[in-house]
Amino acid sequence: MATKTNTVLTIPEPRTAALATKPYPVAGPGFVIVEVAVAPVCNEGRIY
Repeated sequence: MATKTNTVLTIPEPRTAALATKPYPVAGPGFVIVEVAVAPVCNEGRIY
């Protein structure tokens, strides 16, 4: 069986973003995995 993977946005160092492929996490006893459908971002604090 193939491992299910996920494309994620990472921040490897300040002011740098990169896409990476990571395996889906596995929930341990007493924990759950929550799938996020939408993650809105407020951009009113932009600095020009």
